[in-house]
Amino acid sequence: MISKLDDLQDACARHQRLWVVITRSSRFRSPGETIAWQEPGGRFDLFVRTNLELKRQTYLADVFLWDNANGRLKNFQRAW
Repeated sequence: MISKLDDLQDACARHQRLWVVITRSSRFRSPGETIAWQEPGGRFDLFVRTNLELKRQTYLADVFLWDNANGRLKNFQRAW
């Protein structure tokens, strides 16, 4: 289980492919909506939207894929 953005960034950097399942209860907004920066998950949500590809949506969870072959890892400054 990954609960911090820094850990997700490290996992993406270490692996060629990584499947990420995010439960709906932990997501603040749907993929098409504006990111709520006042929420603690705003940076996490931005990273997922920018670097991972949504592969499947279910009632309870969203399934994303990080694929290093796409070369889409866009990092940004880590939290203090």
